[in-house]
Amino acid sequence: MQQVSSQTTRDTIITRIKEERAGDLDEQLPVWARRSNPIVRRHLGIYWKTLPPDINPIIKLYLVQVVIILLTVPIPFLTDAIMPVITVSVVLLPMALLLYAQVLFLVSSHSVITVTNEIRNDTLDVMRMTPYSMRELLLSKISASVWRQAENIGLLMYAVTLLMMPILVMQYGSMWDFREYLVEPRLAIIAGMAAAIVRIVLETLMVAAMAAAVGAMVRVRNMAIIVATIPVFFYFLFINLLRLLPLSWPLRMLVEIVLPLALPVVIIYGALYIAERAMTGE
Repeated sequence: MQQVSSQTTRDTIITRIKEERAGDLDEQLPVWARRSNPIVRRHLGIYWKTLPPDINPIIKLYLVQVVIILLTVPIPFLTDAIMPVITVSVVLLPMALLLYAQVLFLVSSHSVITVTNEIRNDTLDVMRMTPYSMRELLLSKISASVWRQAENIGLLMYAVTLLMMPILVMQYGSMWDFREYLVEPRLAIIAGMAAAIVRIVLETLMVAAMAAAVGAMVRVRNMAIIVATIPVFFYFLFINLLRLLPLSWPLRMLVEIVLPLALPVVIIYGALYIAERAMTGE
């Protein structure tokens, strides 16, 4: 009896922590992205209890690594001390990439389902009677798809924060001599780490938006889930093939840091425009 009571108390505490953290995060988000939004909550179901990522420790980990990189200017041997950690990063990074691929596929699939179900169940007209615009409805569906994978996204952000610095040190160390070039490699590493963390969120939203657009156009759930993987494949192929080109260092920074942050935003807006027109029949 005492064990049951202890378990119930523990579950209550965990649930309260989740609700408080979600509430704090919800207040910082647009209305259409909040878990309290009725459209988002409708699609989340039991996933409303998902623990959202805690951003503060990730920021602190990133800042600690920024300090380490900056300290390599007065203490050059720190760069050599980082090199043995590369083996660990190289071994663990494929596991993180596999988890990322799984997250993107699940987000894409659910985004397709939320759109095609409205069409299949003839509830689209009912949805349009709500006080939300079609774009807000689509954004809420996309947000719900991302929220369902919030815990895995948080885990990926931790993994990238911990694993990327040694890999970037190796990558840019092969391009520049850290002792001769004091600014370029360190700036590239610091910006590269930040971009890698932000990319996880942006690309997840991008994949959900593209899937919503595909679902609105194809309208058949299983077919749309398959078709939605095609633009995602070509996006990552394009982004990674560009890195193989012989580029000057400013262009390389543009391709490796700026483009992966800017292109998803453009694609999100484009996908929303296409989905909105497909859903309204314009």
